[in-house]
Amino acid sequence: HEVVSRSPRLLCSRAATLTESADACVRVLGLSESTELIRRTPSVLRSKAATIEAAADFFRETFGEEQMQHMLGRNVSILGTKRATLEGSWQAWRDDVFGGDREAALDFVTKRPQLLRSKG
Repeated sequence: HEVVSRSPRLLCSRAATLTESADACVRVLGLSESTELIRRTPSVLRSKAATIEAAADFFRETFGEEQMQHMLGRNVSILGTKRATLEGSWQAWRDDVFGGDREAALDFVTKRPQLLRSKG
């Protein structure tokens, strides 16, 4: 009830999509963390499970587990972004905006993970 009231568009989604997406969130984040994040941002369940898992893999591989958890805690809906978009955006921020300074780009993007939603 609380989740649907926060994101009524979930009612337009197939039950299988919601279930598969919820399962993917649990696999990626663990049960307690995913429950809290889904409660806060239920719209993540509208994303396909494969998109969620690929995005989580990108965050884990690129930033490490701790940074991934921190970034997703700020904006879990980012898991609904396609991996190619995340990769292109990260590369653009790191190379074009911060001149290849990975640490400066990481510091900036970690505080604003939603910026990785736009294509690079």
